[in-house]
Amino acid sequence: MFLAKIRFSELFVNIFLVAFFVFTITTNIKVDYANQYLVLAQSFLNGKLYFPEGYYNVDLVLFNSKYYWHQGPFPAVVLMPFVYLFNLFNLTFQQGYLQFFITLGIFILCYKIARYFKYSKENSKYLAFAFCFASIYQLAAFFPVSWFFGQAITVFLLFTAIYIYLASKNYFLIGVTFSLILLTRISAVLGLIFFVIDIIFTNNFLKNKLKYLFSLFLPIGIAGLILLIYNYVRFGNFLETGYLIYNQTLPPGNPFFSIRYFLGNLYAYFFKGLDVSFLKDRFILLGGLKLKIPYFKAAESGTSFFIVSPIFLYLFSVNLKEKLVRLSLFTTMIILIYLLCFYYSGGVQIGPRYLLDLLPFAFLLLLQSFKKKEIPNFAKILIILSALFNLHLFIVRVLWSSGLLV
Repeated sequence: MFLAKIRFSELFVNIFLVAFFVFTITTNIKVDYANQYLVLAQSFLNGKLYFPEGYYNVDLVLFNSKYYWHQGPFPAVVLMPFVYLFNLFNLTFQQGYLQFFITLGIFILCYKIARYFKYSKENSKYLAFAFCFASIYQLAAFFPVSWFFGQAITVFLLFTAIYIYLASKNYFLIGVTFSLILLTRISAVLGLIFFVIDIIFTNNFLKNKLKYLFSLFLPIGIAGLILLIYNYVRFGNFLETGYLIYNQTLPPGNPFFSIRYFLGNLYAYFFKGLDVSFLKDRFILLGGLKLKIPYFKAAESGTSFFIVSPIFLYLFSVNLKEKLVRLSLFTTMIILIYLLCFYYSGGVQIGPRYLLDLLPFAFLLLLQSFKKKEIPNFAKILIILSALFNLHLFIVRVLWSSGLLV
C-alpha cells in the first residue's frame, strides 16, 4: 500500500537533485583559484581599479605597468560586501560560496518559469534539473573560476528578466536587469531583442511603445555611461575594455569578430565529437590478452552542444505558430549568429559555454516543445543519463587535470 503511493519518477529526480547539489557545494567550496573577480573586489574596496602588485593570473590585461580585468565589473561589485564582511573577521571569502547560491537561484527560476507554463511540480523539477546539470551550464555550476562565475551571474540575470516579463511585463525592472548584464557580459545584452520586439509588435499605441522602450533603455543607458567611464579611467579610451590591448588567446593579427569564424564555430558548437583515451596502467585480461580500458573525454575546445545538452533536441519539435515561440526563436538565432562570428578560444570547456548567452531563451523554446506540458519517460531518463555523462566529462576534463580529485 505504501509503495503504491510512491511516485518513483519524482523520487528519482529528488534523489539526483540532492546528489548533484551536494556535489555542487563540494566543488564550489574546494575551488579557490582563478579568482580574478574576488581579488578585483578587494581592489575596489581599496579604491583601486587594478590588481595588487604581485598578483597575476591568465587573461589579465597589462597596461601602464598595471594588470586589469577585461570582463565587466558587476560580479566584483556583487562580491564586495561579502569580502568586506569576511575581512572584518580575518576570514577569506571564495567565489564558490556565492556561485552555489547563484546556481540554486537559476534552478528556482527555471522551476517557477516551468510552473508558469502549467507543468506539474515533478516535470518542473526535471526541466530545472535539465538546465542546471544536463546542459552546458553544468560546468559553470561545478567550477567557480572567474570566467564561469561571470557567466553564472549572466544566466541568473537573463532568467530574472524572463521571469519578470512573464509575471508582470515591468519593462523598467527588465531594463535594470539588463543594465547589470551589460556590466557583466556585453554579448548577452543581445537578449534585449526579445523584449524590444515584444514592445514594438504587442502594443497598438505609439505612446505606449515609446513609454515602454524608454523605461527599458533608461537604466541600460545609465549602466552604459558607467561602463564608458570605467573604461576611460583604466585605459584612457571610452570604448576599450581591455580585449584589444592584450589578449593571450587571440592569435596576433586576428580580429575578435569576423565572418571567417562562422563555419569553424558552427562545427565546434554543434558537430564536434568526443575524444577517446585509455586508462594508464589499467588493463582487462581476456583470453590471455591485455586490453586497455577506454573512456570518453571532451575535446580540448569542448564538444557538441547536443552531446552535452541532448534534451534540447526536442527543440526541433516546437510549434512555430505560437507567438512566444517565434519571439524566443528569433532572439536565439540572432545571438547564435553573433556568437558564430566571434572568435572561439576554447579553453577549459565541456561544451560550448558561450552558448549560455542564448540558453535561457532556448529553455523557453524547450518549454513549448512538449505536448500537453508532459515530459515523456524517455525524456526524463535522457535528462538523468545526460547529467551523469556530463559529470563523467567534468571529472575527466577538469578534476583529474586540476588535482582536485584525490
